[in-house]
Amino acid sequence: MFGRASDGLAGLGPSLALVPIGQTQSRALALRPQSSPSPIRSGSNYPPCKIRDILITQEIVGVVHGDIPQFEVTINNTCYCDQDGVLVYCAGFETMEEPDPTIFTMVSTSICLINQGLTIYEGSPLTFRYAWWRPSHFPLITSHVLCP
Repeated sequence: MFGRASDGLAGLGPSLALVPIGQTQSRALALRPQSSPSPIRSGSNYPPCKIRDILITQEIVGVVHGDIPQFEVTINNTCYCDQDGVLVYCAGFETMEEPDPTIFTMVSTSICLINQGLTIYEGSPLTFRYAWWRPSHFPLITSHVLCP
């Protein structure tokens, strides 16, 4: 069985920093590249991108180990702006197969990092698979919008 990560964030690299994300979510933290541009776009005729522009879907794609459902999770950025530092809530996540760690990494017992915190581009969905008796849910916690 895939083990749970420790509560530490070691191993994420020197280019990521923990920062609070807003007054209404004061207990949440975001991993953001320290040199990222501001997510605020000036002079744009387009509405700003939001975290809800990251869509996470999943479906059963088969069975493993005889009778355990295998799920495929797709993470898709539907906004014209890139997004990075995507974190999802993943408390209770369990699996018989380790997901691709470049796509899905547990950084604590309840927070998972998508795509190693790197950019997710519009129209370039990411996928990973896991196998367990029931599906897990991955509500979004935060993302960092990168617009020109």
